[in-house]
Amino acid sequence: MERKASESGLRKRYVEVRAELRRGRMEPVEVRCGDKAYEIDRVLGVAKKASALGGHGLRWECVILGKVRYLFQELPYDREPEKWFVESRM
Repeated sequence: MERKASESGLRKRYVEVRAELRRGRMEPVEVRCGDKAYEIDRVLGVAKKASALGGHGLRWECVILGKVRYLFQELPYDREPEKWFVESRM
């Protein structure tokens, strides 16, 4: 059963991401929320997915501070800049 954002307690939080070329592809290594930076400990996987909170693109399943988090790389339309967001608790 799919839950609504308000029921799940999740919200979209847009973030800045630092990525590096690893194993022949760009991979996120750090997430910045305001003045705080969080190192991505490990990337568990990446797949094209839609967020339950709206938006779609590449969903990076990451371990940050020992917890699994979903980091989305929204696919831009036309000339829009690339955006990243995490699903975070309210």
